[in-house]
Amino acid sequence: MTRTVRTGRMTQDLALLVGDDVPHLGTEEFLAAVAETLHAAPH
Repeated sequence: MTRTVRTGRMTQDLALLVGDDVPHLGTEEFLAAVAETLHAAPH
């Protein structure tokens, strides 16, 4: 999950901690991004 956030994909609550104008994902979009990151990770 941290890899997903480090690439700039995060939910609104985390984005607000970074700044007011930071783009964010909805919950379902974020979960899809985490799944994508996990599938792309080397095993």
